[in-house]
Amino acid sequence: MAKLKEQLLSTSVNNFGSAARAASLLILCGASVAAFGYVLITIPALQCHAFFFYLSIFWLAAEVAVIAYLYRYKNIPRFAREAVVISLLIANFWFILFVFSLQACNA
Repeated sequence: MAKLKEQLLSTSVNNFGSAARAASLLILCGASVAAFGYVLITIPALQCHAFFFYLSIFWLAAEVAVIAYLYRYKNIPRFAREAVVISLLIANFWFILFVFSLQACNA
């Protein structure tokens, strides 16, 4: 139990792993918002949902700030770092489900 506690409270981070994780999260977050923008551009019937796209740009900026914080500061315990990463992944999953659930404005 003490070893598990030590691992969860550990603040040692592999620099390459941290950079790879930050890059993959940035690509994932950026791709989900970019895909939403692409859908809005290619399907004119969804133009009434443009406000959600503008809102998602601010949401992406907040995610980038969190990812940058996780990459920059190494004094975050492992359990908190992993919880934030999982929260980002779940948030992007729900965002993609939201995009797929949008209905055309004229329907």
